[in-house]
Amino acid sequence: MKKAKIAQHWKKQLVGKWQITFMPDFTKKDVNEEGPASFEVKSDGSGEFRFLLVQGNAYGDFKNNPEGPVFDFTWDGSDECDEASGDGWMQANPEGKAEGGIRFHGGDTYKFRAAKSRQEEKTPLPKSARKKIAKKKK
Repeated sequence: MKKAKIAQHWKKQLVGKWQITFMPDFTKKDVNEEGPASFEVKSDGSGEFRFLLVQGNAYGDFKNNPEGPVFDFTWDGSDECDEASGDGWMQANPEGKAEGGIRFHGGDTYKFRAAKSRQEEKTPLPKSARKKIAKKKK
């Protein structure tokens, strides 16, 4: 596969709507307080997320990383009606799951795990990419 084609495939791994399934600092009930916690990544590098009483608009870039594709972003939004902003990242893995962190400017970082929403088609990484990742982990 040519380099540009591989980059497009990596990007496709992250684009779509993700359910935030776990945040180690909070109970599932708290994470989903304002509705299902989610993170939507769009192909143009924008996105939206919500968890707890936090809602944000993300703006970022897609990057290739040896462990999997990464969406690296800054964000602005609100936390309990107060203005909030920061940065973060989300990385997909070969199993179609993701993990990441959302950092508040001058404050805490909240880690999360996510899975593609059921409506989203899962696009597995090509076999060659899975082998490359497995080699790098050894």
